[in-house]
Amino acid sequence: MKRKKIPIHIDELKKVGMSVELINIDQTKTHLLKAHRDDHYIFLLQQKGSLQVIVDFNTMTLKNACVLCIKPTQVHYYLPQKNVVGWILEVSPNIIEKDFRNYLDKLTTQFVSIKDTQKLLALVKLIDKTSNSSELDNFGIKESQSYVNAFIAIVCGLFNSTKEKNKKPQGRLSEIAATFQQSLKENFRTLKKPSDYADLLHISTSYLNETLIKTTGFSTSYWIQQELFLEAKRLLYHTELTAKEIAFELGFEDHTYFARLFKKVNGLTPMDFRKAYRDLSN
Repeated sequence: MKRKKIPIHIDELKKVGMSVELINIDQTKTHLLKAHRDDHYIFLLQQKGSLQVIVDFNTMTLKNACVLCIKPTQVHYYLPQKNVVGWILEVSPNIIEKDFRNYLDKLTTQFVSIKDTQKLLALVKLIDKTSNSSELDNFGIKESQSYVNAFIAIVCGLFNSTKEKNKKPQGRLSEIAATFQQSLKENFRTLKKPSDYADLLHISTSYLNETLIKTTGFSTSYWIQQELFLEAKRLLYHTELTAKEIAFELGFEDHTYFARLFKKVNGLTPMDFRKAYRDLSN
């Protein structure tokens, strides 16, 4: 039977909007070993050990103390590992402060190494204790959510202390870029022209393009193509949909145009991409 969809783990994070547990990446967690995506953020705080994670075709090896951030919709899975110590924190976007969420969504790296896990570990344990309390009330929920945002604030600071700090835009331009990126993730199947997004943001097409070039180094068209073809690659690799079916899934009325554009951008036809990447993984 053809696999038509990439599994999505829907937010089941209780009324507190979060879930925290000790790392347990093994055969008892088979759903984590298969390609999937979540509709919420995942933060993996590794204290020691070595863990391999595949996120959107990038294989990462997490060694020793580090923090991994996986964003909503990113296709990922873990490879079975032993002797890894740490915690996994899952968080609904609804409870993350807007500035933190905007910063996370602009990150171009997935993880950062850290020297001291003491503060993050203390916060994770507080989140675990308060969110799982049998007497949790509205004040307890607010307390848990404040610990989560404190945890995320520290994580953002860790990323910002690395090379990301040189890329961080400021002020109005940053706000426009963040809003565009969010709108793109929500609408890339139906809106494919720069003017579509400029209209959503109530600015001119040229101003949007200039803003993105200044803040990211790339044009509006570039980001639209990147989002479209990242999803196309996910579907080619993780499902058995035909190129024609994928074209329609992504909102292209002409599947031959989709195939030509895919090859122009990626250097391979859709089916050649599927074969090449599946051969690499075998």
